Amino acid sequence: PMLEFHGVTGSNSRSELERAVNYWTRSDIRAMVNQYKQYIILNIANEWGGSTLSDADWKNEYKESLTTLRNYSEYRDLLIVIDSNEWAQDPAPVKTYGQEILNHDAARRSAHGGPNAANVAFGIHMYGRWDSSNPSKFHVSNELATFKNTCNFPIIVGEFGYNHNNGNNNLGCTVSHTEVMSACQTRGYGYMAWSTDGNDSANSWLDMMDNWSTWTWWGLQVRDNANGIIATSVKCSLFGGGSSPITIYADALASDWANWSWNSTVDLNNSSPVKNGTKSIKVTANAGWSALSLRKGTAQSTAGKTKITFWVHGGTGSNKSIKVYASTADSGGDTTGKIITATANTWTAITVNLSEIGNPASIKRLHFQNNSSTSQPAVYFDDIKLE
Repeated sequence: PMLEFHGVTGSNSRSELERAVNYWTRSDIRAMVNQYKQYIILNIANEWGGSTLSDADWKNEYKESLTTLRNYSEYRDLLIVIDSNEWAQDPAPVKTYGQEILNHDAARRSAHGGPNAANVAFGIHMYGRWDSSNPSKFHVSNELATFKNTCNFPIIVGEFGYNHNNGNNNLGCTVSHTEVMSACQTRGYGYMAWSTDGNDSANSWLDMMDNWSTWTWWGLQVRDNANGIIATSVKCSLFGGGSSPITIYADALASDWANWSWNSTVDLNNSSPVKNGTKSIKVTANAGWSALSLRKGTAQSTAGKTKITFWVHGGTGSNKSIKVYASTADSGGDTTGKIITATANTWTAITVNLSEIGNPASIKRLHFQNNSSTSQPAVYFDDIKLE
């Protein structure tokens, strides 16, 4: 989680930023941070800096804030987020002064016996000043590309909204949320959509949940989009997560994977239905016990991985029974299988734990077999991953 001080939003006052820093340096707050510091990120002050604060003043005040916080042992190794100027919506001050701030932080950490390396990320929020279709506003993909390719700064899109009511909303927000998520995924930047629940009435269109229990339209967009939380999130290693997922299929077969199916008609470029992205795999079983079989040129190690995940759509008619298993060789070395159900007319997320199919050390072929003695209508697969 990211802790943040929310009481100085839009302020240009140095004393208000100092008030936020003084909060973090309270003994009771430092004790809490010390207890949970391996899990948390600290945002010094949400959106400090309004439309009249100069970029130079923004930079200078945050350098002072870093100096103060790094004086305390609880904050010397913590990742600290600094929101950009103008309610965090202006990328210019980060481009101009980001490196100076990073150099300053590295020097402060080194002065306290730590590494001569910064541990700061910059927060950018995307609302009314962002819209790639409007030349008078910031272009999402282009700006993130600049950060990645020119500045190479650590960036978090710490808040963003969507084009609610065609821009007729209290924030004048017309930004494309799908572009935000896609551009972040492409550039390797994290994002946090605003917000789970609890907004006031004017901002209630940004609630992702209703009464902390039911997903809203906005929440489902963030959760289920092709570049949304389900498709892209990786469990943190602190909570038992491992390395990044290995993609086997996402709009196309990944490199070194090939179609070795039997008694099946397979379309790897199917355009409908699709769960994520623009393509899925369509498989028509031409005989009983036929299968979609995907073969890796060099066997895929499963080291650090625990499961195979994918989406399946049962097509028309009745539900279909499918056996999922792997082979450790081109011929033979078959694992045990797990029977799953492809529910008709809907996409279903499937997880096959490696422990359920014998914990193979490597996968040479991955099979999705028609668990029936007769031919079957088309079934569809999408976003196949080893995680």
